[in-house]
Amino acid sequence: MTRFDPEFPDSDKAVVVEFVQDAGLANQMFEFAAGYSIARTLNLSFRWVWKPSKLREFGLTAFDIHENPPENYSLLMSKQGQGNRALRDKAINLIRNSKEKFCAVSCPFQDERCFSDHADEIREIFKLEPFDLPNPAGTTPVGVQVRRGDYVNHPRLNVCTPSYYLEALKWMRENLENPHFIIVSDDVHYCHKLFEK
Repeated sequence: MTRFDPEFPDSDKAVVVEFVQDAGLANQMFEFAAGYSIARTLNLSFRWVWKPSKLREFGLTAFDIHENPPENYSLLMSKQGQGNRALRDKAINLIRNSKEKFCAVSCPFQDERCFSDHADEIREIFKLEPFDLPNPAGTTPVGVQVRRGDYVNHPRLNVCTPSYYLEALKWMRENLENPHFIIVSDDVHYCHKLFEK
């Protein structure tokens, strides 16, 4: 048994989320949350499928959520736009009207409106135990995320420029008492070069 053990009904039908190929952790969380909310809305069981990826790992094990695929399923909807409430509602209608046992959707549900009806439950599922930050006494912790990786050459997505980060850190130094920067990134080498100045 895992920490995630929802009290879903033993129904003749189940909602299945097939994670979008190569989805990162945040997108996995969005997709799982949407699938959970869809299943709750329809009062159906919930399953999920992660296909092997050379770029990403299944990251939800950090929340004690492990793979839970059915043997067979029917993909009713796949990659239809970016996630929004209308996309979620379309998935609900397709699943509600389907005669299949395992009704799968595979969409980037990247909008909190896709699970807002069950947001409190989702927060509990994704709750982690607090941990101590490496923050010296008398300083104010400031988290800085530097996303590069697949964003660097993406035709639609923008990466913040070096001057953006340097100006932001300058602003923090001028407006916070003793800021201590905690930098996370998928490009550590880039950050060392940028922030060692």
